[in-house]
Amino acid sequence: MTAPPHQAITFRLATTEDAPVVARMLLSLFLHCKRAASDPFIRNHTPRSVEELEAWAGRHVDSERDILLVAEVYGAVIGFVKGHISDPYLVSSLAPQIGHIGMLWVDPSHREHGIASQLLAQIETVFRERGMRFVDVAYLVGNEDAEHFWPEHGYELYRKFAVKELASV
Repeated sequence: MTAPPHQAITFRLATTEDAPVVARMLLSLFLHCKRAASDPFIRNHTPRSVEELEAWAGRHVDSERDILLVAEVYGAVIGFVKGHISDPYLVSSLAPQIGHIGMLWVDPSHREHGIASQLLAQIETVFRERGMRFVDVAYLVGNEDAEHFWPEHGYELYRKFAVKELASV
C-alpha cells in the first residue's frame, strides 16, 4: 500500500517493539549500500542474521545519545532515521557536541512523498531540542540518492575520508 501525499504519516521515537521491522529495513539499506557504493567495510561484510540487526536496533532506541525515529502509516513502520550525539572532532570546537545522522531509509514503495525529508526534519528538531548547533551526516561515495538528497537539504561537504587496508602482521 503506497501512501498518497495527503495521507497522515506519523513520526515517533522508536521502541523495542519496532526492532524487527527496523531490522528488515536495515538489511535493505545495507544491501542498497553494498550495490550503490564502494565502502570497503560494507563490501566485505554481510550481517550474520536479521536477529543480529534486530538486536542492534533494540540497543539504539532513544537514549541520552542515541535517537531512532520511525515514520508510520496506519500503524505500519515505513521508514526510519538513526542519529546520535557525539563529541566534536576537535577539542577547541565551536560546539560542545554534534548531532550525527547515521542512517535514513524509507521503504521503496513509500518513496516520492517527502517522507525522507520529513524524517530529516523530525530528527533535526530532536537535535535542536537537545542543544545541538550542528548536525553532520556521512554518506557513501557512489550512493547517488544520498549525493542528491543531502545537498538539497542544506548539507555541505566539509571533510573527506580515505581508507587503506593494512596487510596482516
